[in-house]
Amino acid sequence: MLTQVSDPIIVGENAHFLATNEEFVWTVVVTPEALRALARDHAMPITSALLYADVLTRIADDNLSKLDAILDERVWVMKADVERWLGSQATRWKARRARDRLVGAGVGTASRQADVPFH
Repeated sequence: MLTQVSDPIIVGENAHFLATNEEFVWTVVVTPEALRALARDHAMPITSALLYADVLTRIADDNLSKLDAILDERVWVMKADVERWLGSQATRWKARRARDRLVGAGVGTASRQADVPFH
């Protein structure tokens, strides 16, 4: 199972972060289309990448078994990967999106925006 070891950064148009499966350290590369499919209500890609890094790590972990998703020690996460994952998690995902919208709007006990190191 992959574990995220660095916060995402934007390089060009893609989000990049490091993850390990305790044997190798992989660079996970997330396309802008994948970020938009995951967080349609977030305009800034870095905010989406930070907010949903755990989900992106799970999707990347699934992609380790697909040889076409791995190139030069990079695991790519594409829009189709996100859509496949969303389809398998529909009920749980709708609840999380609703919660994240409330938290992002400052409703509740704490705002995730305070945890975001940069935008």
